[in-house]
Amino acid sequence: MATEIGSDLVEQALELASRAGAEQAEAFYVESASDSVDYENNRLAGIDSSTGRGIGIRVILGGRIGFSSTSILDRVGDAVEAALATARLTEPEKYPFELPAEGSIDADISDSKVEAISVAELVAMGRTAVDRLQ
Repeated sequence: MATEIGSDLVEQALELASRAGAEQAEAFYVESASDSVDYENNRLAGIDSSTGRGIGIRVILGGRIGFSSTSILDRVGDAVEAALATARLTEPEKYPFELPAEGSIDADISDSKVEAISVAELVAMGRTAVDRLQ
């Protein structure tokens, strides 16, 4: 489910792209979270949890495609400009196409079974792998 800030950033990116002359544009807002365990020399070396957020923008300008992304959410305008600059450097598409119609899609690509794995289970899985390799 997209956050309000994500929706606002997508709208901002699309508006900036349109004002800058993009014939079409689509924007993607992504949030992620991950846990990892690291083993080194058969021992637990570390546990890391991280989260991330970012936005990507794809534009069509003069039949050319450009893309850019950023994880610095207050630099959406820079990402839009980079996508437009990239489009200006590419060759026109041989087989032009249209981006999806207006509207937004809220896509949850997470796997609830994977999300349910605890850090303790990850440590145990790593220990089992190390034991098997020895």
